[in-house]
Amino acid sequence: MSLFENNLFPFHHPLLAHVTYLHRYVDDVLCLWKGPPPIAGKFLGFFPSINFTFNLPIRIVGGHHAFSICKKDSVTDSISTIDGTFFCLWPHELAAIHWYIHRLVSIPMGRSDFEIEVRTLKHLTSVNHLNINLRPMIQRMILRS
Repeated sequence: MSLFENNLFPFHHPLLAHVTYLHRYVDDVLCLWKGPPPIAGKFLGFFPSINFTFNLPIRIVGGHHAFSICKKDSVTDSISTIDGTFFCLWPHELAAIHWYIHRLVSIPMGRSDFEIEVRTLKHLTSVNHLNINLRPMIQRMILRS
């Protein structure tokens, strides 16, 4: 995405007038487009090698955009075990949980979506036999951010 940002923004491309905001999280880019759909196609075609998808639920909550975490089909239940056989060290398992919590508190979302994600994290810790009390970890991460 660096190529995308470096080639589009320094030149004040005229299509940027239709971009309300653009945020980046790791290798994902969220762009809110406010303009005619045919022109959006030109914007999306600026770099044909980038695969733009439109599967992120966005709602307006309290006058602000609220997001849900979009999960792709994958093996999301496995952090440390396959059929009960451990292959990750405890610090690595904990690092994965910390990353999920960081993502949880970094993405603005409504209360119901937040709780859905917390339940997902509880499920992950349960199926991976991790005895972790998530709520205090989440609260600490919220206070730090």
